[in-house]
Amino acid sequence: MGNKNEKDRFYAIVAFVLSLCFFIPLINFPLTIVSICFGITALKLAHKDQDRYGGRKLAVIAIILSSISLLLGVITGIYYFIYKL
Repeated sequence: MGNKNEKDRFYAIVAFVLSLCFFIPLINFPLTIVSICFGITALKLAHKDQDRYGGRKLAVIAIILSSISLLLGVITGIYYFIYKL
């Protein structure tokens, strides 16, 4: 199907796409957690077998974006429950 020299970046691409879904209300929290899990999996695979797996930079970017989104969501939730209730 593909070139044998191509590296498998499936987990990294999925993590990145899910990390871009932070603006979707109600499902952004689960998507960020799944994105972090996929990003960590991509990093582990890329570290274990560098010849077969790639997408290390993409996985790191996805983990950073998802972590920021998760942190902002938690801060917003805490602020809402403290000051709005």
